[in-house]
Parts: sequence; structure tokens; C-alpha cells
Amino acid sequence: MVRALSGLLGIWMLVAGCSPATGRGGSAEVDFLWIKGVREGRSGEGGMSHARVKLEPSRTGMSLGVFETKPGGTSELWRVALWVAALTGTLQINGNPLDFRYSVETETLAGRVDGPSAGGLFAVAVMAILEGDRLSEDATMTGTINPDGTIGPVGGVIQKLAAATKAGKKRFCFPVGQRFEEVGGGTEGAGEQPGSGQTLDVIELARREGVEAVEVEDLVQAYQCLVDRPLPRTKPLRRTEMALSSAEYELLKGKAQDWLVRSQEAYEASRQLSQAEKFEPLWQDASLEYDDATALLNEGLVAAAYWKAVTSYLSSRTVLLAAAMVDRLSTGNPVEALKIFGELEEEGKKKLDKVFEELSRTNADSLNRAVLLLDAYEAAISAVVSREFAKAQYGDLLMRMKGALEEGKDVKELVGLFAEMYKPLSEIAALEVNAGLALDNLALLGEAVGGGGTRLKRIEEVARLFQGAASANVEYFDAIFVREVADKSGKSMEKVATVLMEKEPGYRTAQFNLKLPDSGKMGWAESGLPLSLARLAGALSSFFASSSLVAKFYSIGVKLDSGGNLAGVEREKALVATLTLAEEKARENAALALKHAGAVPESAKVAYQIAMVLRDRTSYQDKLDALEQFWRSSVWSQVAVYLARLEKEGM
Repeated sequence: MVRALSGLLGIWMLVAGCSPATGRGGSAEVDFLWIKGVREGRSGEGGMSHARVKLEPSRTGMSLGVFETKPGGTSELWRVALWVAALTGTLQINGNPLDFRYSVETETLAGRVDGPSAGGLFAVAVMAILEGDRLSEDATMTGTINPDGTIGPVGGVIQKLAAATKAGKKRFCFPVGQRFEEVGGGTEGAGEQPGSGQTLDVIELARREGVEAVEVEDLVQAYQCLVDRPLPRTKPLRRTEMALSSAEYELLKGKAQDWLVRSQEAYEASRQLSQAEKFEPLWQDASLEYDDATALLNEGLVAAAYWKAVTSYLSSRTVLLAAAMVDRLSTGNPVEALKIFGELEEEGKKKLDKVFEELSRTNADSLNRAVLLLDAYEAAISAVVSREFAKAQYGDLLMRMKGALEEGKDVKELVGLFAEMYKPLSEIAALEVNAGLALDNLALLGEAVGGGGTRLKRIEEVARLFQGAASANVEYFDAIFVREVADKSGKSMEKVATVLMEKEPGYRTAQFNLKLPDSGKMGWAESGLPLSLARLAGALSSFFASSSLVAKFYSIGVKLDSGGNLAGVEREKALVATLTLAEEKARENAALALKHAGAVPESAKVAYQIAMVLRDRTSYQDKLDALEQFWRSSVWSQVAVYLARLEKEGM
């Protein structure tokens, strides 16, 4: 539903009307675009390379190999991009990636930036092989793949157009929203002088060179552009068909009110403490979130109100716990102040035990309820991750305090260490919130109706597919952002990653929610169906978070101020276009879920309703949150469709 702490590459499962892919293989020749430079799209020169994509039937599951015609050619990042493109392209036309072995042969790419911008092209190549079509020899494309199957923005469009033109291509496919590109600062594009600082019309520029430039929204349009044959597409549901049922509306309304009551109770409890006035500035922020949630609730926007009410309580609970610790410290007994963590950890353990008990006895007898159960598992995983971080942070603080006492440090330094207790206490608050979210999802599951039946057959295979997609996304982000920051700062990737986890909760979610189910820390979920559900939920959670990270720091290009806060985006037109497409695609995927799974998952509806409110707000953070929620809506629908397909195959 929503995560208290925190999905580029996509898995757009099925297109209505497409016949299932057969088990036969084949090959396709592609010419893909790249750019040299410090970072793709910032400076450099575009170019083109050739590759052959090959598919063969497999009896041992999905595998992919990359073969080079010259040594040292392809980078790890490029291999990951191909893996996800193979997965995406196969699922796009109703194939099962587990049935195929993929291989790609290409020349050297040494010294070139070979990021995810070829993802759309390679996905279409896979689709063409399975459809028995050929890619047009005079066409090429640049564009990433978003989680909902739309084509995401990239850098260096002008440079890549120049490369395509030089190579004799007559059709250039590129992401919608990037028709008008600014060049300057040393970039060089088709016939333009570096540093010109002009905004160029890609379509007009291509026309002057005798090339047809085509904006593409998704893989269906990309297929039309590259293969010159249309694929059938599904008519999106109407917006009114994405509404919650009356029972679900009332339940979510009640849950939002509950979270707001808890927020108010936290504030009142804080006011009783002797050090309350020191925390007034923090309460002002929590109050803004509370007022926002209340206003949304009064307007009847219950899904968004629920989202903001949960956020309000997380802030309120964190402030209360910190105030309670400082209140104990003010009595002059630091040992008593530290005891608060142990008490809260024990309370958190009891809450988690309750969640584990409820999950263990919940059966999902329909696809609709199966998705809600996965949503609940996701929240439970996030709660366990918060617990583990809280314990680690608290243990580190105790060791540092002990060291400071042994070294005879002054009181000021010890007080500074106590101030850092805010971190583990905030993790305890997140544990409590995510445990509550898991229970809320199970309550919503009780109201869910409709949808085809399910036995959750082959769920472990589905989990492995999404684990692969999530792992690829994380590797993408590490390569295109973490490694770049490390290189520029002279710090290790491990150090950069550690700092990033503190400043960007989504990065921690992407890393740890993927791995946690296999850690043995999920209570009863140690084997069988519970473990498979936990693996799939953890993979989906990582997939959502990592997709958003790649969109923020690569496709959209966020701008940060000196304090690391979001100050703007580099490709604002692309953000607007991506949001527009994501909204429509969420309804299109919902239509597929209704057709193949018998119902639109409630989790998809809730995410869609949240996104519809956030996208129209002025803050960039709200717009980026809206994008993730639209993608969550699409992927929840896609999961229902894929599970429905496996049910039919098992009959």
C-alpha cells in the first residue's frame, strides 16, 4: 500500500491480443547508440555499434551470455542492461523468460558510456524474434524502459541523432518529451557548433538531415517504429473504474483517521515531558503533514489522506521517542536514558510477532488477495529492516560511548553522542509504522472481492524473475550514480553507499529488502510458500525503490542543493511527459488485470489514487513520489496478470 521508508527498467507483462510466444528461437541484428563522455548526456560524442541478439529454447531456466568480438569490450553495466531487456521483451509479448536462453554478440565498447539507454532497443529486438519479425535496417532507437513499459528519457539525444545520421539511418526513435533539447557547454550535435547554447527541435533537425525522428511512448510504439508493424494494445480503464469500492473506501478512511489520532496522541504525550519546548520546531513539520492529511480526508481523497496520515504519524512518533529519551537524560541518569531503546525494541518485537502470526494464518484464495498479501509482506520486510538498522546503530553508539568514557572525553562530546540516538529511535518508529501498514493491508485483504482463484503455483519462479530485475536495477544505479560519485570524490563505493543510505531511504530499501528474506530474520517465513512470498515481496519492494532511484538520478536528473536537498530536475518536460504516460499506463495495465485476473488489484487502485493527488502538486518530491506510485499501480496489475497466466498453464 504505502511504505514508511522507502520502482527505469520495466516488466510490462502482457498486451491483450498478442499471441503467446512460442518456444522457438531466432536472432536479430541491431545497431545501438552510445555516447562518450564523463556522464551520458552531459558532454561527449555519439556513436553506433552493432550487435546480434539470439534466443534459444531452454529447459533449465533463463540465462544470458554476452560474447565479444574484441577483448575487454562490454562493461558489467551493459550486461545487466541486456539481461533486463531480455526479461522485459519476452514478458511484453506474453512469453515466459524461463523458457529461453539469451545471447548477445557485440564488438568492443571500451571507453564508451554504455548505460541503460539501449534498453528499449534490445527489448524490441527480443520481441521481434519471438514474433517472427525483422527490425528495419534503416532504423535505430535510444530510450530506457520504465517499470510500466513506457520509454524513459535519456541523455545525449542530439549526439545520438548525429551518430545515427552519420551511419545512414533513416528513422530515429527517441523518448517522448525530449523533442526540444538544449545543446551547449562543449556538446556537439548534428551540424551544430559546441557551446552554441541553443534549444534544438530534434524532429526538425532530423528532417533537415533526411531522417525521420519519431517520439515513442512505450514498447508498443517502439515496436511500430523499429519493425514497422503495429501491435495490438489494450484500451485503458476509465479513471472512475480505478475508484475504491464503498467498503474499501470506508475502511481506508477509518485507517487514515486512526493514524491521525495516533499522531495527536503522540503530540499530547510529548507536551507532558519536561523538555517539550526543545522539540517545538520538529513538531511544526509534523503539524504540516497532519494538516495536509486532514484536508485531504475532508475532501474525500482517502488514499492520499492515508498516505499523508501515515507520514504524519511517523514524524510524530519519532519526535516523541526522541523527546522521551532527552527527558530521561535531563534527570542526570544517562543509563536510564539508554534503557528506552531496549524497552522500545521489545515493544517492536511484539508488534512484529503479531504481524508474523497474522501473515502465517492468512490465505490468499484469489489473485486480488494474493497481491494484497504481497503488499503486506513488503511492509513486514521493511519493518524487519528497520529493526536490524536500529540494533546496529544502537550497538555502534554504545561502543563509541564506551570508548569516549575510557578516553576521558568531555561532557559535550558525550552529549553529542546521545543526540545521535535520534537515528535508532527513528528506526524504531519506522518499525512500528511498517508493522501497522502490514496489518492494514491484511484488513483491506478482508474486504477485497473479485478476481480469479489462485493456488500460487510456481510462485518461487516468479520470485526469481523479479529478484533478477531488482538486482539488475540496483546494479544499474550503483554503476551510473554511486560509482560516479565515488570517482569524483575520491572515496570508495562502500563509503558513498553508506552515506547514501542515510540520505536516500529508497537506496536502503533497494539494497536490503531484496536480501532480507534469505537472512533467516523473517520469523516463520523460512521455507516453502511463506519464503517464496517473502522473496517476491522483497524483490518487488527493491524493484520499486531502485526504479525510482534510476529515474531520479539518471532519466529525470534531479538537482540537489548544497545540503543535498531536492532543488529541481534537469529534464522537466520529460518528467511531465513521463507522469502523463505513467497515469495512462496504470489504467491500461489495470484493464489487463481485469481481463486476465478477473479484478483490478486493490493495491493498484490505492497506489493510483495516491499518485493522482501527488502529481498535481508543485513540489518535485511529490511529483517523483507520484511517479513511483503510478509505477507501483502498474506493476501490481502486472503481477496479477502474470500469476493468472501461470494458473492457466498449470491447469
